[in-house]
Order: sequence, then C-alpha cells, then structure tokens
Amino acid sequence: MMYRGVFWSSSEVGAARFRGTMFLYDTVCDNHIVWGAKVIAEISIRHTGEARREFSQAMATITDRIGESAAKDEQRILQAKRWELAPTKEKLISLVFGKQLGLTRTECEQAYALADRYSEDHGDNPRSAWGYAAGVTRLSQGAYMDQRDRLDRAAGRILDICF
Repeated sequence: MMYRGVFWSSSEVGAARFRGTMFLYDTVCDNHIVWGAKVIAEISIRHTGEARREFSQAMATITDRIGESAAKDEQRILQAKRWELAPTKEKLISLVFGKQLGLTRTECEQAYALADRYSEDHGDNPRSAWGYAAGVTRLSQGAYMDQRDRLDRAAGRILDICF
C-alpha cells in the first residue's frame, strides 16, 4: 500500500527557493522518517514579488491532486513494475550507470543487491523500474542526509525512464 505525501521547504530570509515535493511512500516511523518514498512531482519557486501568487497556485494544484482518485497512481506503479530496464543484472547496472543519474557504479551495484534481496518480500522484479528504484531508495535509507536526497532523486529519475 502506498500513501501520498507532500513536503514544503523554504527560507525565512529568502536565501533559498521555496520547494514543494509530492511523493508516494510506504510508511513513516516514529522518528518522522518517510520510508519507501517515490517522488512524483516537484515545484521550485524563487522568492520574488510573484512568489505569493505562484505559491497559492501551487497549493491549489497540490490540494486538487491529493483529492484525486488513486487509479492514475496505481496505473503508474503497475507500469513501472512491468517495465524491465534490462534483461540481466550486469546490463541493468551498466544502463543505469550510463544514464548519469548521479549514482556511482558501486551504488548501482549496492542498489541492485538490495532490490534483489527484497524482491521476494514484495513480489517485485529487481530489474524493473519499480524494483530497482526501490533498491536505490533502500540504499538511501542507510546514507547520511546529504546523500539521501541525491539517492532518492536518482530513484525518481529511474522511474521517469518508463513514463
């Protein structure tokens, strides 16, 4: 089962962009860590005179999206589960590393090992876009925060390959 979530971030002094990230996730633990997140939409707004209007529009769009039926998300997940990135582990690792998604070859291999290890529990093919992205997400969960964001974004780009 997947749930919908939204993160918003901003700077009180305008030092950073206002960002919104909409995602699907498995669970949230007692430490407020979101597990199994798959990014499905992002927005970034510069702190300018139009930021308030853009923020209002973004909030309205996100609010509408959260209220939609899950059927569209379910179809995307099924498509990602069926989309095999490569026929073998070696070809998948070469493909993902070659796409320059911000993953090292070692991370590509570690992500595959995690995807393969958990594939039985979830019935996912570790060579599918969904299965491999889940491996990258699991890899991020053992990383420090600066690396987690990079790895989770790479997982999202892997899912983008099949859409």
